[in-house]
Formats: sequence, C-alpha cells, structure tokens
Amino acid sequence: MQPKKNHIKVLLCSLQGVLWEGNQWQVIGMDKVQDPQVIKKFYRKAMMMCHPDKINANTEKNPDKVFIANRCFAALNDAFSEYK
Repeated sequence: MQPKKNHIKVLLCSLQGVLWEGNQWQVIGMDKVQDPQVIKKFYRKAMMMCHPDKINANTEKNPDKVFIANRCFAALNDAFSEYK
C-alpha cells in the first residue's frame, strides 16, 4: 500500500510550518486527529484561515501570504475531498 501524498491528517498537523509568519494556527498533534468529527472541525478552521476571499480582504496585499493561502486552501480542499 502506497502512502497518500496529501493526507488530510498530515496536512492539518503540519500546517503551522507552512503558513505565513504571525498566523493564528494552533499546533495539532496526530493524536488529536483520530476522530472524523475532530478532523472536520480542524479542516473548517483551516479553510477559514486560508480562504482566498478572507485573505484578500484582510491582508495588506502581501503577495507571499496570498500565494501561501491559495496553495494551502487548494491542498486542504483536495485532501478533504479524498478523505470523505
């Protein structure tokens, strides 16, 4: 069995290392993302943080922050679609 490339649990647990400086994401351990309801909760929080409309409205037009948010949003969305 080959490991999944964009596994939602791994993405949620490593998001703090990818997001821009000064983000509000809390560090999540793998032990916290075993329950599907908890995964869904953290996924929704991550999507709200990375949503392109929220980033464009709340940012001082920092292109790096916008790029990171867009890439994270897409990766999380794809991974959660596979997870469902």
